[in-house]
Amino acid sequence: MAAETYLVTGATGFIGAAVARALAAAGHEVHGVGRGGRGAGAGVTPHACDLLDAASVQALIDHVRPTHLVHCAWDVTHNVYWTSPANFDWLAASVALLKAFQAAGGRRAVGVGTCAEYAASGTILHETGSPLVPATPYGRCKLSLFHAFEAARLMGLSTAWGRLFFPYGPGDGERRFLPALARAMRAGDAFDMSSGAQKLDFIHIDDVGAAFARLVESDVTRAVNIANGEGVTLREVALRAAEALGRDPALLRMGAIAARATDPPSLVADVSRLRDEVGFLPQVPWRQGVARFVAGSDAAQPA
Repeated sequence: MAAETYLVTGATGFIGAAVARALAAAGHEVHGVGRGGRGAGAGVTPHACDLLDAASVQALIDHVRPTHLVHCAWDVTHNVYWTSPANFDWLAASVALLKAFQAAGGRRAVGVGTCAEYAASGTILHETGSPLVPATPYGRCKLSLFHAFEAARLMGLSTAWGRLFFPYGPGDGERRFLPALARAMRAGDAFDMSSGAQKLDFIHIDDVGAAFARLVESDVTRAVNIANGEGVTLREVALRAAEALGRDPALLRMGAIAARATDPPSLVADVSRLRDEVGFLPQVPWRQGVARFVAGSDAAQPA
């Protein structure tokens, strides 16, 4: 069998960089596609490619000849991507990438999905038993791409789909909840937030990278939840951040911002497939991970 070559798209982004690092650390030959061809870290060969341009994608595939693909790239501009028309562009480009990869003899492809593909049921979410009724264009387009990966599997390509829940850690966007909260707490400023009743499933970025690396190395197919399998309220996360920084919890102005009508009360994963079939369990407990991150003791990884 030919040597394995791994291609990671979005390899300078929050998720892609973590995946590329984990694969390189496992000793694989890793090629990363990122903005401007910047490097994704040690052991990753960088490539510049406009993934929205079919000719550029074909040239990349012809040059690298990857056997394995982890597709992380997508436009996730904060507070825009949920309803952005760019979701259509990325759906079409992702299908074209998958098609080119399969036609070139690629053996296994893993896509990065989202818990936003699930219906807001408030129950523990299972890959096969929970309804898939996305409430946003982003979730709809990701679900459509999942079906494209499933179609490719029926055509003979080994595929899997990692439904990612709520990643956090070094490299996360500054405007997202935990980085914004940490910045305010470090400065001793008040932080406006919702009531904090929403229960979410947080997973540290190091565990995200390791989970996707293990998934693409495996022969597990179909959707797999990438999460901790533990629900924690935003209130608990905020209080833990304040505690870790020695700040007065009164700085947390809970209820100052109204919760969005589209926010489900709970998004928590069943991680049985990740644990039992992929053979992976997250290693960073949320209380430890949140404390490390807000205190700045998480080692920032170069991108």
